[in-house]
Amino acid sequence: MRSINDECPRHAEPRTVKRITLFSLTRVFIAVVLGLCGCIAAMIMAWNDHRGDPRSVIQETEAAIAEFGRAAQAAQSPSWSDINSKFYRLSYSNRETARSRAMLYLNQNPEPPYSSNWDWRFQDARRPWDYFESSERVERAVIACVVSLLICTIIGWLIPLLISWIWYFFLDRLREFVTAIRGQS
Repeated sequence: MRSINDECPRHAEPRTVKRITLFSLTRVFIAVVLGLCGCIAAMIMAWNDHRGDPRSVIQETEAAIAEFGRAAQAAQSPSWSDINSKFYRLSYSNRETARSRAMLYLNQNPEPPYSSNWDWRFQDARRPWDYFESSERVERAVIACVVSLLICTIIGWLIPLLISWIWYFFLDRLREFVTAIRGQS
């Protein structure tokens, strides 16, 4: 015969903790979304990393500097703003190198007096050009995307898994504490 205590949830045996599944739909979804976000971010960062310029752009710049030098040596007054405007599509380090190489043909500083390019023109002109082809940029972006996708997917899968394990661990400890307070074993 059943007693009233059998039906009362307060006196029933404590439920066992839910077993954690490693590959739930939510966990996989979170991991894939985080992996794709990491992939997109890595691709954008790798693509925008301008370390240098293609060889064709460097050759055009060298030709423009040579033409500027011929005009300066022929006692013509070449326009600094014209030659300087050709350097703006270069990366920063190549732009500074090109400005310094063009300044070697001048007798006075064409830029405002607070510019330090004039003082460092001989050292900066000796720097080599930084080459960076488009194929290298694509290769770096793809590698960064794949690595980031793998790392972010694994992290996105592990974090919810660890959070659920910790949650259920603390629930078990709470159940043991409540059971100990009640005096049940």
